[in-house]
Amino acid sequence: MPSDIQLIDGDQVTFLQAGINSTARTAQSKMRDSLSTHDFPTVQDAVNEAIASGRTLVIADGTAIPQLKISGPINIVACGTVTCDYDGAKGAWIYIPPGCDESTLEFDTIDFCGHGVMGILLDSARCSVYVRLAKNQVAQAYSVANRQGVVVSQAADNTIDVGAWNFSAGSTGGASAVPRVITTDGGSTRNIVRVRAYQTHTVWVDNGINNTADYVIVDSCTDNAIYNLSGSVGMKCVYLKYTNGTDEPSVLEGKQPWLGKAIFDGWGYPGVQNCTGAVIDEIVALPTPDGGPSKPVLRSRDGNIYSDISIGRITAWVNVSDITAYAIGAFLQFYVGEVDIRIRDIDLRLTWLKNSATPYLVVHRNGATAEFGSVRITLDDSVGQAQPLYWQYPSNARLAIRSLDVDARDYAWLKWSNVTSANALLPRGQELVGDVMQNPSLTYPAPRALTGTAAPTTGNWNRGDYLQNKFPAVGNATGWVCTSSGQLGTWIVAGQAGVQRGATSTRPTAATMGVTRDSQWAGTRYFDTTLTSAGKPIEWSGVTWVDGTGASV
Repeated sequence: MPSDIQLIDGDQVTFLQAGINSTARTAQSKMRDSLSTHDFPTVQDAVNEAIASGRTLVIADGTAIPQLKISGPINIVACGTVTCDYDGAKGAWIYIPPGCDESTLEFDTIDFCGHGVMGILLDSARCSVYVRLAKNQVAQAYSVANRQGVVVSQAADNTIDVGAWNFSAGSTGGASAVPRVITTDGGSTRNIVRVRAYQTHTVWVDNGINNTADYVIVDSCTDNAIYNLSGSVGMKCVYLKYTNGTDEPSVLEGKQPWLGKAIFDGWGYPGVQNCTGAVIDEIVALPTPDGGPSKPVLRSRDGNIYSDISIGRITAWVNVSDITAYAIGAFLQFYVGEVDIRIRDIDLRLTWLKNSATPYLVVHRNGATAEFGSVRITLDDSVGQAQPLYWQYPSNARLAIRSLDVDARDYAWLKWSNVTSANALLPRGQELVGDVMQNPSLTYPAPRALTGTAAPTTGNWNRGDYLQNKFPAVGNATGWVCTSSGQLGTWIVAGQAGVQRGATSTRPTAATMGVTRDSQWAGTRYFDTTLTSAGKPIEWSGVTWVDGTGASV
């Protein structure tokens, strides 16, 4: 080395940060602001120094991170892509034990490289974990890692934000744990969770108290987006979007779970199970991506004993087909256990896919309450459905519907069963026939008054509609009234313009009374001059003519 070159220590070189009123310090001090894994032989050595010195540890791009032991509060920033060099056989990959409160971990990209692990386990409070992207995680057997995922929190007031992609269930079928994105497990309280997940499995599993998801966006999932376990209290999810997934967008258990807005397509089928005080502000159920049958917008799961749920609004596109299983064919499907439900507003667009052998839109087997506010239904029955679509309720349940708006042509295809005058509070204009609530269109909330020359033989009519005879004659009908709603309706003679006198051969008939069936003009009177010259009074019974004693004449 030439003699005119001298080495100068960093503590002798001045560093001045750009900016107004900055303070000069040494270059050595500046360079020691943070630690780098490049400065230590192992990642664990760098972690130990970061904890001891209280400085931020920067993990370099491309670093393979083994299982780490954390013994105190730590701040980690991982740049670029780091890999998980751990197979998940002995506990968590990165464990933040009690006593490490207010630790911060920021990762750009974590590649799990096909490992199935419990990623970051938080047992300390007020920690922050941010992972822009976690990818390529694969399931292991439950006995190895029964809480696999990117982050598991068992503490209070942690903030967790994770994006995820390309998780696999592995090759061992039901023996594998499903890789999750975030789990707020037993003991977690007031955790705030954010998830962006694509091609993953279970996204957020909650079993704590008052944990919140600010938003959940899930595409191409094959398992639950949210699984709220039975031990949870006060789970809150502000926003859920679940599309192109063939399982449950949400499972609500526990006490007082709350969903703000839930959006999913017809492949998803959310469920409730052993749940008390559940509230959902809004559900938007989109059409199925393939145009096939829709699964339920809400259902009771197989293990349900009792659940109650209140929903602000449901907007749904439902493709109706046969009910072949609990997951196909009904808008609301509560086969198992008791379910009490209240829904303020429903806007439902129905499409028949084919003639349904089991045409139920709502199956509600057990429960004490089924209350609905405003219900609007638009039905596309262009495929020619041949029988009504039933809303079935428990016979002992309270059924209340504040208002019902159904297009006039659709009323014949919608009926409510197991409804009695004792348990039903129905909107004005609805009526009970046996145990079925008929559904005349509320397009015409009052009976219609029209004129004509005979009872209608085409069209849809409501009970109470009246047609006045424009050209009455002595002994003929003054008009006709509809007594049963439906296509064509059921019409009877409503009044007679005096009593006609004449021979037996000129007695009135169904045709002269303006109807098509003999039962429709029962009560018509006639003075028969063939029987007595003064005209014997007789009356049509609906089957035959009778005199005052009831004898046929």
